[in-house]
Amino acid sequence: MIPAEKLCPIRKYLETNFPEFTVTDFFNSDLMLYVFYLEEENKMLSVKRAFLENKSISEIQIFLEKSKIADFLKNVKPVSIAVDEDGNITVAKQYISRNPL
Repeated sequence: MIPAEKLCPIRKYLETNFPEFTVTDFFNSDLMLYVFYLEEENKMLSVKRAFLENKSISEIQIFLEKSKIADFLKNVKPVSIAVDEDGNITVAKQYISRNPL
């Protein structure tokens, strides 16, 4: 399991960029990724567990700022953004279920 300290920068980034929305998150063990969901907007950011394991907290913060993920989330609806283990970003107009089995 990833320490909560590594998830905090992602949550803070989303809450800062989307203060009007509720951010919820969960771990999808089948896909081995963390999903952050902007409740009122049907928008998701999923991050592979391996990416979080291989990055420090400051590296995660720098990645988020440089990636412009918030811009994608603001300008496309609905949208799902996925970050793989190497930090590659995929933007899709579909998303995985926010209600894991």
